[in-house]
Amino acid sequence: MKRWLILFVVTFCNLQLLAQSIEVAIKGRIYDGESKESLVGATVTCLFAKDSSRAVVGITDKNGEFLLNELSEDFYYLNVTYIGYKPVVFPVRMKLSRGVNYIGDISMLRSDVKLVGISVVGSEAAVRITRDTMEFRSSYYHMREHSVLGDLLRRIPGIQIAQDGTIRINGEIVKSIMVDGKSFFINDPKVALRNLHVDMVDKVQLINRKAKGGDIFSGENSPTEKVINITIKKDRQNAWDGEIMGGFAIGDRFAMKANINRFRDVDQIAIFTSGDNVNGYLEGLEGNAGISRKLTHSLNYSRSINDKVGFNASYIIQDLNVDESKTSFQKSYIDDTNYYYNQRYKQLSETKIYNLNTKWDIKLDSNWTLSIVNNFGLSKASNLMTNYHVSYGDRSQMLDTGWLTNRASRNGSSFSNSVFIERQFNSDGHRLGVMLSYTNYISRERNYNLSNTSFLTNQGRYWDTLNTLGAVFNKPKTLQLAITHSIKILPKVSLVSSYGLVRSYNHYDFTTTDFNYLDNKYDRPIDSLSAGFSSTFVSNIFRIGISSAGEKFEYGVSLNASRISYNTCYSNIKGDVKLLNWVFLPTSYLGYNFNNGRRVRFSFAASSVLPTVEQMRPVPDYSNPLVIKYGNPNINIGKVNTYSLSYNALNSVTMKYFSVSANGSFFKNQIINGIWIDSLKRQVIQPVNITGSYSIGINIESNFPLKKQRSTINASSAVNFARNMSIANGFEGYGQSISFSQSLSYIYSYKDLLSIMTGTGISYYKVRYSDQDNNIRGYFTYSFTLDFNAKMPLGLSAGVGFGYSIYGGRGGDFNSSLPMLNANISKQLFSNHNGAIRLSAFDILKSNLSINRNIGSNFIEDVKINVLQRFFMVSFIYYIKGK
Repeated sequence: MKRWLILFVVTFCNLQLLAQSIEVAIKGRIYDGESKESLVGATVTCLFAKDSSRAVVGITDKNGEFLLNELSEDFYYLNVTYIGYKPVVFPVRMKLSRGVNYIGDISMLRSDVKLVGISVVGSEAAVRITRDTMEFRSSYYHMREHSVLGDLLRRIPGIQIAQDGTIRINGEIVKSIMVDGKSFFINDPKVALRNLHVDMVDKVQLINRKAKGGDIFSGENSPTEKVINITIKKDRQNAWDGEIMGGFAIGDRFAMKANINRFRDVDQIAIFTSGDNVNGYLEGLEGNAGISRKLTHSLNYSRSINDKVGFNASYIIQDLNVDESKTSFQKSYIDDTNYYYNQRYKQLSETKIYNLNTKWDIKLDSNWTLSIVNNFGLSKASNLMTNYHVSYGDRSQMLDTGWLTNRASRNGSSFSNSVFIERQFNSDGHRLGVMLSYTNYISRERNYNLSNTSFLTNQGRYWDTLNTLGAVFNKPKTLQLAITHSIKILPKVSLVSSYGLVRSYNHYDFTTTDFNYLDNKYDRPIDSLSAGFSSTFVSNIFRIGISSAGEKFEYGVSLNASRISYNTCYSNIKGDVKLLNWVFLPTSYLGYNFNNGRRVRFSFAASSVLPTVEQMRPVPDYSNPLVIKYGNPNINIGKVNTYSLSYNALNSVTMKYFSVSANGSFFKNQIINGIWIDSLKRQVIQPVNITGSYSIGINIESNFPLKKQRSTINASSAVNFARNMSIANGFEGYGQSISFSQSLSYIYSYKDLLSIMTGTGISYYKVRYSDQDNNIRGYFTYSFTLDFNAKMPLGLSAGVGFGYSIYGGRGGDFNSSLPMLNANISKQLFSNHNGAIRLSAFDILKSNLSINRNIGSNFIEDVKINVLQRFFMVSFIYYIKGK
């Protein structure tokens, strides 16, 4: 009963919005005034009489009739247009009590007949929908001045942007962003979110395009991939655009940004650089745990060398330092015993990444195309961690206490090259694609571990000290080949067959040496903690299936058969470890496209999960004296079956959006960490296989524009049921959880003068562990946000952001109520208003805090992490707007 009540509460807001869409309609017929014949395909635009803004648009059918739905009681004008005819304006007053208003026949005169006294008022459609593309007009959304692309995409129905910048369209990850059809930062679509200004953007196109041949390796069950294409306004092409910003605050805080770009038909260039030590606050990224200093420098260049050859290159440098301190409380459930683990943790990390990407698109002739993609990357990372910890038993007796320090460094380099060639035969739908890729990666890592732990046993106190150096050398090489052939066997049905080969060779060395206090060196090898091996992985993949992609109906069914073999030879262990297995993975999808942007889709995919090198490593890892990790060379391949059913509806006229999806994942031979408790009450972890875990979720999202109020209401709901299997001391168990979340937001905007965004949300999570009595744990998070921005006289503008969060159902001082207040005021400079000076205040109440709860198959952990608190910053901004 409780579950049904939760489902009712979660969907209540969405059902309220849907109920508002059942309204009255106008019906009529359009005909030729001379021949009296019906006019097929005439456009009928319904305009509000008070301001000539558009309410709804319709097209006449084969009988010349039209039906305009979703109207309210008001006074309208019908603007009727048809090629070769003079436009007609027809007044209509709607009454709700009359239901469908039939206004009769409307005649039109040909364009050679003069018509006096008619004024045509209309507007371009906010969205255009075809089978493969949804195109949104940016001017439909009233954005704040100097907004960036990420701000616009968050307003478009169906797009979700995670905190880390990952973009999804109806749950599917966006793999690339293009500008005017050209690649933009080949492997990093997140760059465009923070750097492209909305006032440059004409349209945003959400595209389902044909996937390259490499999808055979991912096991994806769709022949398409999600891509976003940004079109630039004509008057902003061939001109330099960008901004320069610098900000400084007391306490050595800074933020700087310099962007410049130019987009032309022949070439495109974008140069972006940014940096700050305020957790990205000035770019709307506040809330990150820890205190970070990040510098990013990036360059993108695209050129159409001629009508057959296109080139793109991008280069990105990232330099990130993070200072993170946290306290945590963890409660573990093993058999019928509880264990408690408290820690104070401090970590300083530095990461530098260099990536160069190039891409050539070559049209060899009318049938042959060739793509060549290269990537070269370098990375350097270092980390210093100190941890003070104490553990207790179920009777509050101390089990152990101590500290550990880890100092690690890693250097890595990678090179990859991919070539894709496709032949389109003269017959419709007959094509052949070949993809060949090679990747070479080298990584060297050094870990210095120093720890001192005191264990309390029945025999007294036992001290364990550790001072070791672990050195890792990892050199994997991978070759992939994919051949895909598609041919039509029926007018709308294609037979698709593919072959894929993956061959990977990996040389891996793990050496542990103990510290020699006499010589002050790490020169005492520990054979039991060292291993070296060479492994060869080969997978032959065969796929055959049929697919159909019509205007309305699409489907596909395929079967993957993979022959997977591992052969690993260890330098210090007798005998090889071999794994040979056939894996059969069926996939299918079924979709139907209704009129007016409504789509329904069902999909099923079975995929395999391969063990990692670390999970198969045959030597223990003692870097954490309380958690001893063993590998398992005999671990089996895991499998997951995923089901998905979704319905999406977008009304291209009213911009009302509704989406509901149900997803389920069921695991077989899932690879999890089995846990054992040794005589010193330490956790010993080793990967094992287990079956029985699942996750089932329902998500609902709706968007309801209120045109008269220039505002939008958004609502989203989610419910999830899950069971996570566990193995503790050899016994199987599980953790069952139910969670739901509901959010509701309201956005109001008046041109670029005023914007108000407010929202509220609540999430609730309850978990129960099978081997514990009366252990149902429930906790919740409630949040409220308000964002206000307004332009004022004398070139002034101001903004205020307020948030309030409540964390409940947790232990100790992890239950908190946190208010958060930010504000800014700016003044335009120069006669052309291209400059501005801004004063920003962050966390005025000095209450910023990061609280998280982590849920595992046998534990609950509450964590507090240090965050950036109150500061005031003065910044200067100059906007480059060429003509």
